[in-house]
Amino acid sequence: MDDERIKNVLNDLKKLTDDRENFMNVTFKNELTPFQENELQWLRRQVDRLQDDKMRRDAVHKENIDRELWVAREELNNFVVSLRKAGKKI
Repeated sequence: MDDERIKNVLNDLKKLTDDRENFMNVTFKNELTPFQENELQWLRRQVDRLQDDKMRRDAVHKENIDRELWVAREELNNFVVSLRKAGKKI
């Protein structure tokens, strides 16, 4: 192979490598990490559980449940907002 052809092959290989890296960065940059996914699921379950507790007729300490539900919703909302600001797709 002549030098020009080798340079062209190397440039093509570099371009393919760069394209792959860019694709991977764009694709996975927007996805949640396993930790973030677990945290999101846990916060959602907390809100769901507290909403169910609030609706039960025999619920004890309804005023505490209201406060806990408000806190859980705020934590979930803050977490989702921070993920979206970081470019995560939820």
